[in-house]
Amino acid sequence: MEIEICANSIESAIVANEIGAKRVELCVNLEQGGTTPPMGLIKSVNSLNNIENHVLIRCRPGDFVYSEIEIQMMCESISWCKEQKVDGVVIGALLKNNELDIRALKRMIKAGEGLTITFHRAIDETKDWKKAMNQLIELKFERILTSGQAKNVVLGKGILSEMIDYANKRIQIMIGGGVKAENIKSILQEITPNSVHFSATKAHFSGYESSLFREKLLRTDEEIAREIINNIKN
Repeated sequence: MEIEICANSIESAIVANEIGAKRVELCVNLEQGGTTPPMGLIKSVNSLNNIENHVLIRCRPGDFVYSEIEIQMMCESISWCKEQKVDGVVIGALLKNNELDIRALKRMIKAGEGLTITFHRAIDETKDWKKAMNQLIELKFERILTSGQAKNVVLGKGILSEMIDYANKRIQIMIGGGVKAENIKSILQEITPNSVHFSATKAHFSGYESSLFREKLLRTDEEIAREIINNIKN
């Protein structure tokens, strides 16, 4: 089973690289569900030797219904990522009726032609996930990241099981959202996804204690990540 770590910093990506994860989903603003990372971070992760770099393309937090200018911005981000030779991009776009925005997705796919394409948790907002999955298969997406149309994978186990069966090896199903060391064993006793996605974050603080700009930051913790992987493998 493949391991993907959601990394929001070079430190998190280094941890993922060192503990043997297959790939990172690289993003920033993890507290808001993740947005596209800056150029410098993408280039830095590209320099790591043993891990695939899949970049989240999401121009802002919030819903997945995008304006024309937002779609164009994301297509330009994808084109730049392709120039940098990242391994893949993670995308998603919906219409106001919570169906896939096929037109926008086709534009993004064209911009990233040759890259591995993952559809992110926008799938969990769709009103008919079976229809959406069939469309993503037709568009030749590699995988879908999902929590089973629920807030987290524990609540979504039932739908996740249905998704895996319905996919029938036509597309990879990667579970993510609320994966923890204490719940992953019981989840995997009920379902068998292709991949598991998690962040394994722990709060750190930037700057010295009296700094006016001291902030709490979330970073992947090696000990937590290793515990999750151990529980996946054993």
